[in-house]
Amino acid sequence: MAKIKFGEILLADGLIRGPFGSDMKKSLFVEESQNAIKVLTQENVFDEDQNLGSYYITEDYFEKMKRFEVFDKDFLITCDGTLGKIAFIDSLCRKSVINSSLLIIRVDSNKVDYWYFYYYWKFYLCDAITKRNVNSCLKHLPSLDVIKAEEIDIPSIEEQKKIAKFLRKYDEKINCNERIINVLSNKIKDLCGGFAYVI
Repeated sequence: MAKIKFGEILLADGLIRGPFGSDMKKSLFVEESQNAIKVLTQENVFDEDQNLGSYYITEDYFEKMKRFEVFDKDFLITCDGTLGKIAFIDSLCRKSVINSSLLIIRVDSNKVDYWYFYYYWKFYLCDAITKRNVNSCLKHLPSLDVIKAEEIDIPSIEEQKKIAKFLRKYDEKINCNERIINVLSNKIKDLCGGFAYVI
């Protein structure tokens, strides 16, 4: 594996910081409607769920925010507070933009497998990049130029796909086990509540 710059695996305009906070003030948000454009926030990334949240903007205001539109195969990264959490937008549910606390990453699928990149960021690259600001009192990601200059090791696309397939398989097992644990935990709580009622 040869070392390359992170910027070399990106599409043109492959790093997009969210808009200024003043461009996404709560006073600009509207009620959900068929034509409203969803605003994705850190909550959506933390839970890796596009459907969470209730922030929307009008179609007219979207024209001003069009640069921050989210598309299929985008990665969303948290930029403030809890840094570097990632969500992969495999298939976008509805027309959306990001808010000021997120970063869009778009990678070239000819150079990197989407799911490989997801795990590579999650388990390695996130720490490498966020540590660039370790001596800063402000908790935010480094500049886009610093991120692009990060040296990375990327195996062949064939190897990437094999690694990603392996990791996704175990991720699915972990998620399945977590669901089983949640169901059993709820049953235990119900039983304990029943015992307390009897006592």
